Amino acid sequence: MIAEPGDLKRFEHPRKLMTYLGLVPNKHTSSDKQRLSAVTECGNGRARRLLVGGVHGYKYKANVSTEYCRVY
Repeated sequence: MIAEPGDLKRFEHPRKLMTYLGLVPNKHTSSDKQRLSAVTECGNGRARRLLVGGVHGYKYKANVSTEYCRVY
């Protein structure tokens, strides 16, 4: 994950890193109304996929079934 964006010092602010990864919400504005929706599809897709996959793996623990496991 760290190899994809490279040197993190090049990002002046964490928002710039989030923009690079494409983890900022879409923003729809019309006159005085604003609506935020899902994350943008912009940014580095590979890095975003690795980050989201890691978070998903941490949040949802693996279900280990004993049905197909043999004990020797």
